[in-house]
Amino acid sequence: MKYEPAPQFATYAQVPFYRRRWFYGLSALTFMPLTVLILLTGEVYLQHDGAVKKFLTRKNRMMLAAALTFVMAANVVRVLVP
Repeated sequence: MKYEPAPQFATYAQVPFYRRRWFYGLSALTFMPLTVLILLTGEVYLQHDGAVKKFLTRKNRMMLAAALTFVMAANVVRVLVP
């Protein structure tokens, strides 16, 4: 898989914890609305071959946010509609 470089961060330690891939994965498993918020407001980063890279392209982030929003809405409807 080819990742895009993230020139605004020289090291992975400079990336805020909520923009790191591990936090993104943890939020996806525990609280999906936070995951959608992270995806809509900015990039998610990872460390690959000693450099900081973007985890998802903008197009993929928006498609994933839309899909997760749809899943959340479907679950709300499933719970509320008898």
